Amino acid sequence: MSNEIHRISYTGEAIQVRRYVRRMPPSQPFEYKCLIWPKLGVGYTELSTRFTSHGLENYGWNRLDMLVAGYEHQFNESLRYWRTRFVVIPTAEPPSTNVGPAGEKLNDEEIRILGIEKLAEMFSRVRWQPPDERGATPSPPVRILPTYLGPSASVLDEQLMSQLDDIHAVGPLRKKMRSERDIAEMSLAAVAKAMREDDGVPFKERRWHRQVYAEAFVGSDFVNWLVREFRDVSTRDQATEWGNKLQEQGLFEHCRGRHGFLDGYYFYQLKGEYAVVSTPRGGWFRRHQQPMEESQHGRGYYPSSIPKAPVKKPIKRLILSQSMVIDIDPNKKSDQAESLILHHDIMHNPATVFHFELHWIGTTARCIEDTLRQWSRTIERYGLKLVEAYVTQISDIASRNPFQSCFPVCLAIPPPVVLDIARRVPEGTQADQYFEYALLRRFNFVLDIEAAPAFVHRSGVAFVQVLGGAEGFLFLTNRLMGPGRMGTSPVGKKGGMGNEPRPAVAADELRSALQRFCEDKDALNRFYDEELAQLAQIPEEPPALMI
Repeated sequence: MSNEIHRISYTGEAIQVRRYVRRMPPSQPFEYKCLIWPKLGVGYTELSTRFTSHGLENYGWNRLDMLVAGYEHQFNESLRYWRTRFVVIPTAEPPSTNVGPAGEKLNDEEIRILGIEKLAEMFSRVRWQPPDERGATPSPPVRILPTYLGPSASVLDEQLMSQLDDIHAVGPLRKKMRSERDIAEMSLAAVAKAMREDDGVPFKERRWHRQVYAEAFVGSDFVNWLVREFRDVSTRDQATEWGNKLQEQGLFEHCRGRHGFLDGYYFYQLKGEYAVVSTPRGGWFRRHQQPMEESQHGRGYYPSSIPKAPVKKPIKRLILSQSMVIDIDPNKKSDQAESLILHHDIMHNPATVFHFELHWIGTTARCIEDTLRQWSRTIERYGLKLVEAYVTQISDIASRNPFQSCFPVCLAIPPPVVLDIARRVPEGTQADQYFEYALLRRFNFVLDIEAAPAFVHRSGVAFVQVLGGAEGFLFLTNRLMGPGRMGTSPVGKKGGMGNEPRPAVAADELRSALQRFCEDKDALNRFYDEELAQLAQIPEEPPALMI
């Protein structure tokens, strides 16, 4: 390998590796400059780079050995690994099916949540297990939390964060070793009582699209509890059957009365005599508490004049993604180990994008492509599209690909400034750059990354990064989509999407339409007025009480 030879020997107790390195004079780097006219560029761009010979003297061989042996599950930049990012986009067309696994009629949002659950099942199916753990205890399934909130609002939601802690803590399907209960022998009252035990089903106040459901539980949590607690329930299918039986017998009901029992993110409440009225947080009667400073120092002191000791709140680290090793060749057709490291989101809003990344070093490309196509075919019927995306933010594309650049789309009129806009937008809606977000949604873009912020078109042909103000946007054609690539429809496919234009042509038409709209002052004024009319009015505060 290059100027090195590795000699591997086995001593009976350990594997020894001896490196032989040929001494070579160091090569000097040299500078290179050129002029390139990138696509969508406005002229020649001067670029310079430095060509350097990278030797393997400082390569992390020990870390690579640990990774191959299965002791490490994270790549290091020094290993020079392959990395790709994929996004699962809700399509502009409705899903091809509206029926759930139990024959229930579901809306588009519920169908797309079901599609993400199917993707999580496929992730669980290819999870790699060490040989000493196979057959002993099954790995907990991959869980993805549905939410209607945006990324920043999700972090502030206590209920969602508590579910996130449960996922990181322990798998939900670990069977109790001494489970001696049979649900077939229990009455409805006994089941309701067992559900409210300390290790029972989580009952909480649930929210979804401004609707609040008190003392509700989630269908998937109920299935997890049945499988974990009872001897006569060993699979999720059996638990779902028992859930339907208990609902028919009147133990609980769907919060909106639309569905039977489903294994998923559906809310249910106990009925009638089995429902327990919970005490509101803080008690039935709220007591007026005097400020601590006034009670300690008397009424002659103003609270602001008394020094307060600074309170240090512990900073909680939030992990919003999971990683695991997957085996994409379970039938062992290849003569080598075909494994990758999968990083994926834990939370998902069906109105935005779901992300996952694949990292690998020596995995066969054909195996990766076959696995991705299988995942793509499975989720297509649920109104979801799998598209390869750029790893870094699109504004840095020129530093990595000199033949491609972002196209600036400026706003003829900057968005209006609205005071207290955070109090007027719907719950879970981004208040910063509200009008830019609304304009992109008008052109069928969905949120990709909030930090940048960046959007992706529902067809996957283009990305847009928001700059803000009169600067508007940066538009980038997704060159990762092409004939035969992931997310591209076969040309000439009858009855399908074969009549669609090629991704580059569709992206150019989309860019032209977006640019024309942003340059039209009358159209922008009408758009701003329409969005202002939809904002909620802030109720006037009553005048101060004069004593």
